[in-house]
Amino acid sequence: MKRTCFLFFFFVTIMMAQSIVLSTLKQVCRQKIRPRALSSNSLLLSSAANDFTEILFDLELPEGRCVGVQLNNNNQTTKVEEEDWSDPNHWVNTCLHPEEVKYILDATTPVKKSFLLGRLAMRASLSKHELLQNDEPCLKDLHGRPTLPKGYVGSISHKGTIGVALSRKCSSSTFLTTVGVDIEQRAPKKRSIANKILTQRERDNLGNLKRINISTEEEVMLRFSLKEAIYKAVHPVINQYVGFQEAEVIPFENGTATVHWNLTNNNNKMDKLGIVTAHWKKIKHHFLTSASFEQNENEEEIH
Repeated sequence: MKRTCFLFFFFVTIMMAQSIVLSTLKQVCRQKIRPRALSSNSLLLSSAANDFTEILFDLELPEGRCVGVQLNNNNQTTKVEEEDWSDPNHWVNTCLHPEEVKYILDATTPVKKSFLLGRLAMRASLSKHELLQNDEPCLKDLHGRPTLPKGYVGSISHKGTIGVALSRKCSSSTFLTTVGVDIEQRAPKKRSIANKILTQRERDNLGNLKRINISTEEEVMLRFSLKEAIYKAVHPVINQYVGFQEAEVIPFENGTATVHWNLTNNNNKMDKLGIVTAHWKKIKHHFLTSASFEQNENEEEIH
């Protein structure tokens, strides 16, 4: 009888131990395919991720938290967007949500890199809010805007190997706030785009930033970037296309900017609808611009 009881408890103990081991293994496996939280100084997701990515800047802007991520292909024989990501231990799989990875795999080659950069930057930006929504993918809505966890707004931009994301927690139930971000190279394009993107009044106003070593040609690129950021911020509210000539921006030496609307339709209502803020910075060889649009919920949207 004693021997039977001993064997019974022995087998029960073995089965419980097996159950604990299997549960632990399942958790480990799940963790391998889920994105991990980003650190403040680097992605720190894996040794491979640290080799090929870096945080360029981490800024608290008036419009929200802005993080810039750079993809470094210098040590790779193959560009990351052309690699085989079927290995679950590939560093991309350790950074992004599985649905984000699937979106990239199904996309065309140019979209792969831009989407990857944007999502790396957005996860870094959201982590600054101590928001670890690792089970929620950041995809695109019908207008191409990033989908974010409830209670947050954000915007993404990319240029070359740099991805930028701006995120902000919605703190008021009375006002609707949307944001926009853009990054552009300071060096002017080969052909001037001033006539295409600036109004006559804006062209007449060029040259006011020379005291801070920004040439007229660079100022054209700055105004272009500011308009991009502003358009991203206001689009969720106005829901209509806005041409470059339908908004005038004036950047100032202190990093702020003002906007005057020349909308073909609803111009007067736009001024009443909300408040636009815009800011800019020089980041090495780039201009970083950001904007926010605060709309009273009692106001109707423009359609």
